[in-house]
Amino acid sequence: MPLPQTLSTEHAEAILQWYIENGVDEALSARPVDRLAAKSPSIQFPLQPPAPKAEPVFQETVMATSSELKSEAVKLASGAGTLEELKAAISKFEGLSIKRTAMNMVFGSGYPKARVMVIGDAPEADDDRAGEAFSGEVGVLTDKMFAAIGLARAAQEVDKSIYLTYLLNWRPPGNRSPTAGEIELSLVFLLRHIELVAPQFLFLMGGIAGKSLLGNEETIARLRGKSHLVKLPSGSDIPALVTYSPSFLLRTPLKKKEAWDDLQRLKDLL
Repeated sequence: MPLPQTLSTEHAEAILQWYIENGVDEALSARPVDRLAAKSPSIQFPLQPPAPKAEPVFQETVMATSSELKSEAVKLASGAGTLEELKAAISKFEGLSIKRTAMNMVFGSGYPKARVMVIGDAPEADDDRAGEAFSGEVGVLTDKMFAAIGLARAAQEVDKSIYLTYLLNWRPPGNRSPTAGEIELSLVFLLRHIELVAPQFLFLMGGIAGKSLLGNEETIARLRGKSHLVKLPSGSDIPALVTYSPSFLLRTPLKKKEAWDDLQRLKDLL
């Protein structure tokens, strides 16, 4: 059927839309047209405008707010009466997306009854693979540092052992810095972790762990070399020292002298 001589606006828009949907988006072609060649069959234009496409229906996803996630974390953490129960609670908690990108949960390493609890920033690749805190090259350096003042994670005596963990229990992808939300939720479980271990001293190895537990935004250079107190949800305080993380010391050997001074300060407290 031949096209009508006069097109309505709706009909013209429908034809243009039909062109666009079929990939015709320019009036002129980049290639020359052979007008002497046999003509191709004429294009049959639709006489009726195409039916309007149905608008996509988006299902509203209800996301838990940060306050709801924190409330859930507090409930799980406070309900843990032992380290094993706390480990199970952390594994159960789904409010941290880094859990889905990590290989293993990193909980703790060493003697849980030690007087000294060592807390780092976040698990690294070796920790993630092993599922153990302070593994690989970082772990080797850490063990050497504490051996220099007579402490070891393998020791089974209160006065000669250490217990190690991280602020985060899951490795952030690509070893990126944890977000404020990840720190806030992880801190809930860490504080309960400290309460259950009940150490006499905290040794915070890393700026993120130091700032988060002390609620202080000063640089690690200003935090180290001083005595601090970490307040627990129970209301009690634990003495704490801050030093550089082992991974930072591996990259910046010149800072090992300052870290040695921090270890000597810990030894004097013991």
